[in-house]
Amino acid sequence: MNWLLVVPTQAELTGIGISEHDVVVCGAGLVAAAANVSVALRDHKPDAVLLLGICGSYNIAEYPLGALLRVDSSILADFGVEEVDGSFRSATAIGFGDGVYKGSPMSLLPKADPWARRLQSLPFGVSASVQCVTGTEATAMQRRESALIQVEEMEGAAVFAVCNGWGIPVYQVRAVSNRAGLRDRTTWRIDLALEALYKWSHHET
Repeated sequence: MNWLLVVPTQAELTGIGISEHDVVVCGAGLVAAAANVSVALRDHKPDAVLLLGICGSYNIAEYPLGALLRVDSSILADFGVEEVDGSFRSATAIGFGDGVYKGSPMSLLPKADPWARRLQSLPFGVSASVQCVTGTEATAMQRRESALIQVEEMEGAAVFAVCNGWGIPVYQVRAVSNRAGLRDRTTWRIDLALEALYKWSHHET
């Protein structure tokens, strides 16, 4: 299969260290990801797309630093409105759609494909695709409880949406680099997350 690998940033590309496949740095955030992946699909014409990157964990006990997760659905967790009292109402609640974008079924991939085997082996869950990362425990609790999500990232929903629109199978793998909640950069372990992605993508785990 002709895979297109997508990473949000140059730092992630360098840390993962993939060179033998077509790789696109899509840029951080939903807008950059949607625009750049659209162009990449036109230019590369892949059979499937795999988005690799780091993330924050809403449940550090279940998904600790360095843990890997196959994200099967991404939710636009901060897409909605803020009410006068400061509460948040989601896009679903105000009639703007459910804001949920899904990856492709594993059944679309040949069982013998190396990436398919690696993807099948991972735990799977749901991510929040956000434009503003969580900085407080209150925000983390609201997002976690309202959407039943495990991790937080900034590109997944956009990449899923674009690839689904093109009819191209798409998958997403994230490695936990930090706890999604009180923003404390001293506790971040981006190195652990990138090491986990490196080992997984190079078939070392």
